[in-house]
Amino acid sequence: MITTHYLASSECATSNLRAVCIVSSPWNSFSTSESVNEPINHVLYEKYILQKLKNILERHRHLYVNDRGCPINYRTVMKSQTLREFDDRFTAKMFGFKDWREYYQHGHSYKKLPYVDIPTLIITAEDDPLSDGNYLPYTEVERNPNLAMVITKTGGHIGFLEGWMPSGPTWLNRAVTEFIQIMIYSNFLQDTEIKDIDDYY
Repeated sequence: MITTHYLASSECATSNLRAVCIVSSPWNSFSTSESVNEPINHVLYEKYILQKLKNILERHRHLYVNDRGCPINYRTVMKSQTLREFDDRFTAKMFGFKDWREYYQHGHSYKKLPYVDIPTLIITAEDDPLSDGNYLPYTEVERNPNLAMVITKTGGHIGFLEGWMPSGPTWLNRAVTEFIQIMIYSNFLQDTEIKDIDDYY
């Protein structure tokens, strides 16, 4: 989501960024919030992500506890049981939004795609638990010649493993590598010092 928003920003327009690959991005914030709240996803994803966010907040608690002008209540935030509660109590307030609804409405990634003006490959899976297939940005991709989207039947969220005993580079590794190679050899990156994909690693 952050990458998509950046691509549509004025900062990106003046940067040296030449091509981008977006993998397993949530496109509709409301849908993602509903999906991550489902029992199995809550156990596999939400609890883990939420705890990581709380850990970060804990490390920097002095910034919030001692600042009387801070818009959040530290103790209330730390009691959050879902990502939606955390966003309502912390993220939305820190970025000047009224509540989680207003924050999510602003955060829809698909709304930014019409403004992307560099070659961008979108990779997503139909079974991604954090990105509802009903909200994939087909229309936005069709209307913007800078965008291409690959949709796989399986792959989950940033998975894309292969075989019965997955090991080593995944299909995703190959796909992203090939995309970068194409960008290099088609001269999109011709005035950079990178001459080969191996220079990235």
